[in-house]
Amino acid sequence: MPKKECNNGTWGLGTHVPHSFCIPASSHTTPNGIAGKSTIQGDIERSIKARKSRHWLHRAAFDIAINPAQESHYTILDKNYSKSRRGFRLDREKERARKISRDQQSLYDLISPFKWWEDGAHKKQIKACFVEYLVDIEDKGLLLRSLVSHKPIVKDYAVRFSSKRLKKTRWQLGGIKLDFGTHLVLTVDPKRSHNIVESVKGLRAEWNDLRRWLQRYFGVKTISYIEVLEFGKKHDLPHLHILMARVFFEADDLKALYKWRGEQRIRVTRIRDFNALGYVLKYATKVYNDFDVVKDSQAYLYWVTDAKVYGMSRDHYKSIHSREVAMVAFGWFMRMAEGEEYEGYEYVGIFDWYVLDPPPTVVTDEWVDLHIG
Repeated sequence: MPKKECNNGTWGLGTHVPHSFCIPASSHTTPNGIAGKSTIQGDIERSIKARKSRHWLHRAAFDIAINPAQESHYTILDKNYSKSRRGFRLDREKERARKISRDQQSLYDLISPFKWWEDGAHKKQIKACFVEYLVDIEDKGLLLRSLVSHKPIVKDYAVRFSSKRLKKTRWQLGGIKLDFGTHLVLTVDPKRSHNIVESVKGLRAEWNDLRRWLQRYFGVKTISYIEVLEFGKKHDLPHLHILMARVFFEADDLKALYKWRGEQRIRVTRIRDFNALGYVLKYATKVYNDFDVVKDSQAYLYWVTDAKVYGMSRDHYKSIHSREVAMVAFGWFMRMAEGEEYEGYEYVGIFDWYVLDPPPTVVTDEWVDLHIG
């Protein structure tokens, strides 16, 4: 469905945004001359515009997140980035967050007294982008085709912010048991970062440093753990929950830990017979859920910072991978036993449902070229 045009710094959701960050009309609206078309070509062009709008929404939200200041500061940025933003690609966002340009650094010097974590205006702008993103992908489908017969398979276009992701979480963590260990909580000092993106990345870096220090301190090669990222209720500040298996801290260990890390930004608790799956689901259900739940949660913070809700050590990932391989091999064995021939499938693309309903009988290269453009 065509979206409303940008109107004096709004996105049709009643949320004020800097005009320089509005999505250009050519990428999220129906251009003149297409709205009245009933031809297939008009549908194709609308589909292409819709795919582009998802990239623009994430990029606009990312720009707002790394520059949580007043509108005048956005105007300064717009002068410096009017050319470089044209060829921007999503796979360069992480590099852009790490390597701050000179223009951004001079801007940060101007707003250093600004308490970004207490300002809710830029969070509303990011959330508006996120809700628009969820609406945009709601009616999309994935198209696969057989490598042999070119017959199509159509699946729902589901991102991680959906209830389907919970099934994968339950399956991954269902077999992990923590008989005893330690629960660490790492917090951040918001004054040491300029925005939520830097704060999350800094928190991850501190945990990596702490993990390496713990391995040296205890004289082990690896530490088995599960980590969960949570954003606070008051100011949405990130903090990390780490469940470490088979690690206990005695009084001397805690003294060494506090000396290295600081006691104020770390909490240590012993755990026994801990339900790791239930603990992770307590946070995951707020992010991996239906649209009505996700749009009012803090899922937009994971989206704009490109952060995972949970992660784990390599030993857990290896165990999960071995189970996945066994299940796939068993599934193909049962199909071959029933006389079904093996058919590999390839990814074709993402389309609106009005293109895929009904799907083509055979997905030819000509059909793909016509509908992809």
